[in-house]
Amino acid sequence: MLAGCGNDDGDSGADGASQGVKDGLPPELDGKGQLVTIFMLSGISPFLTDWQKTVVQQLEDLNFKTKVITNERDPAQQDQQVQQYLATGEKPAAFIWWPASSAAGVNSTKLLSKVAPVIQTNQAVTPEGKEFITLYAGVDDVTNGEVSGQILLNARENDIAAGRQLHSPEGNIVMFNGPDGYQGSIDRLQGFTDVTASDPFNEIASSANANADDGYKNATALMPKLKSEGVDYLWSFNQSIASGAIKALQQNGIIPGKDITIVDGSCSIGSETYASGESYGTVLQSAVIEAQVVADSVARYLSTEKVESGDEQLENSAEPPPIPTTAPHERVLIPLPPLEGAEAVATEKVWGLTVPVLCAQ
Repeated sequence: MLAGCGNDDGDSGADGASQGVKDGLPPELDGKGQLVTIFMLSGISPFLTDWQKTVVQQLEDLNFKTKVITNERDPAQQDQQVQQYLATGEKPAAFIWWPASSAAGVNSTKLLSKVAPVIQTNQAVTPEGKEFITLYAGVDDVTNGEVSGQILLNARENDIAAGRQLHSPEGNIVMFNGPDGYQGSIDRLQGFTDVTASDPFNEIASSANANADDGYKNATALMPKLKSEGVDYLWSFNQSIASGAIKALQQNGIIPGKDITIVDGSCSIGSETYASGESYGTVLQSAVIEAQVVADSVARYLSTEKVESGDEQLENSAEPPPIPTTAPHERVLIPLPPLEGAEAVATEKVWGLTVPVLCAQ
């Protein structure tokens, strides 16, 4: 149940206190060899793999030791891991908490907060759990949903201007969200709904999905309905789920990029579908940027022992901005720029990373 990352004992940087931060990083953020323990989902996708690798590397570069404990997207398993870990008596300088379920994980964060500051990531903090979380760093999934929804609105506007015949005045859409009960699924759908409320699509079907296999199976199961009523648009929680749906559509004679326009909430399995036009667009939510920001936020808090009120929206810039050394805010949010159309694949850049790198090649 406990998965360590680093040396055999689960720690990395055995003599971290004498190593100092990596050249080029702010010396004010020196972790002095302190331990940061990370609870997160297991690396079952390229996004998770890149995220875990980056957060560990960035913390080590800032002279922290790390321990990673992963779960199979299972709140009960994660709660048990927390209890097992606390029973060891180990006292890290901070916890990074990526919950399997924000709502179900409140009691675990309460227990962890009695030992060390808890920095939550990737899934929004619930009102019930707010008092146990020191700060949040990562994606704002409501904003993500708004950005992907706006991309799809733009695509429909272009389609209508080009004379494309839709299957309904609004355009028929099928919604492929993430897992039921996952806070990111809830928030991302809310953002999409909010931004399209005044000019909605005609939703003809929806499904909950965890991965590409689910996307394929659910698209296949819905195919009779999609073919009988006609489908113009598909919105997906992420690229992995969309890839499964694309495979099913192609096998059933519906051509992505021609018969149906596809937009997803985050790319992580490659930029080819956007370059080819199979997918119209995505939100450039980078696992590498998010993980780096989480690590930096931990170091910023531990060096200042302060949290400023409100949100800290990090800028969307082509080149990487300097790492702040000031106290972090209650929410430190990564940039979420849109990627629209095949031509953008060759030109877009975020924090020095090109689209192929942002989308895990």
